[in-house]
Amino acid sequence: MSEQIKYKSENGVFHLILNRPEKRNALTRVMYAGIGDGIEKAEKDPKIRVILIYGNGKSFCAGNDLKDFQTTNKGTEERSSGGSETRPTGDFMGSILKSKKPILAAVHGFAIGVGVTMLLQYDLIYASKDCRFQFPFVNLGLVPEFGSTYRLPELVGYNRAAELLFFGDWFSAE
Repeated sequence: MSEQIKYKSENGVFHLILNRPEKRNALTRVMYAGIGDGIEKAEKDPKIRVILIYGNGKSFCAGNDLKDFQTTNKGTEERSSGGSETRPTGDFMGSILKSKKPILAAVHGFAIGVGVTMLLQYDLIYASKDCRFQFPFVNLGLVPEFGSTYRLPELVGYNRAAELLFFGDWFSAE
């Protein structure tokens, strides 16, 4: 486990903490692997009844750390168990989709890009009143990831999903 992802178990709850507050918890490849490993660890523990994901510091998750993804240091990624070093993002999503235990998120500050799209796959999302969300893909010339173009319309309807994805504007939990 990397210092960028922390785990703790308490009273049947597996706490999975994004711990890169100086970068508003922007995800690196190492963090993807750590989240996937954490979910797999929680799945194997019969004492765990629920997985709770949240961010340390001022934000839940500021999306991907694009600098990390632009580097090609293959073979240097930390991976504590199994999985693919070259596909940590796919392993991460697979662990979420395969989880038989409920996954909850406690969101505060910003949730941007993958910080929002990962939420679409969770069972419950609790957001603070001051929380701000954004799908910035159109502004970055990127394609939305992790099935967000499929899941978002299911959750909020086609027209609202189109507005959020086409314009990339900020929105609140309300």
